[in-house]
Amino acid sequence: MVVVENGRRHIGGNIKTTVRSSLQAEARRKLFVAPAGEPSRWNRTGQGGTLDSNRVWIAGIVVGCLALAGCSLLQPEAPTYRYWEPSLSPDGGRIVYAAPVGEAFELFVRDQETGEETHLTRNGAVNWSPSWSPDGTRLVFVSQRDDNIDLYVIDLGSGEETRLTTHEKEDLNPDWGSDGRILFNSSRSEQWELYAVDPDGGNLVRLTVTPPEQP
Repeated sequence: MVVVENGRRHIGGNIKTTVRSSLQAEARRKLFVAPAGEPSRWNRTGQGGTLDSNRVWIAGIVVGCLALAGCSLLQPEAPTYRYWEPSLSPDGGRIVYAAPVGEAFELFVRDQETGEETHLTRNGAVNWSPSWSPDGTRLVFVSQRDDNIDLYVIDLGSGEETRLTTHEKEDLNPDWGSDGRILFNSSRSEQWELYAVDPDGGNLVRLTVTPPEQP
C-alpha cells in the first residue's frame, strides 16, 4: 500500500509490517547469552541461555522505537509531486498545475513560451484539480479548508478567490464547460452525483439521480 502525505509517497501495509517483525525477532533473539564461563548454547527459541539485563534494556528500547516509528527510517524517499494535475489553457499558451509549498498544495501557472512560473494561490490550503474558464481568465479548483472540501474560482488578473460551494459534503472534479457552466461531482445526496453551477455560485442543479441498489 502506498500512502500519500504532504505530496510524498510512503511505503505502508504489509511491507512495513514484515520489516518491523523481522527486526523485533532479531532483537528478542539477542536477549539470550551463554552462562558465565560456558560456550554459547542458545538457539532461535532462546532455550539454554540466561538473560543479560543490559541487553534486555537495550533491546526493549529498540523494539519500542520500531513500534512507535513504524520503521520510517527504512522507507525510501519518493519523488515529490511537483507538476501535479496539469491543465492546458484554451489558447494553448499556459499550463496550470498543483505543487507542494510547505504543508500546503498550491496552484501555479507556467508560460509555455518563456517558461516563467506564476504562483497563483497563497492560501496555505490543499488545492488541486484546476480547470480553465473558456476565455482563459479564471480557474475553478478544489480546496480543502476548515475540514471541508469545496469548489473555488480564482481570477488570474486580480488573484481574487470566490467560494462556489459551501455544503458539508465533498465537492470534487470540477470541469468548466464551453457553455460557461461548471460541472462537478458531489456526495451531498449520499451518492456521488453530477451537478452543475454557475461561476458565481448560483443556479446549482443536480443533473443525475442514481437509483437505489437492489437487494
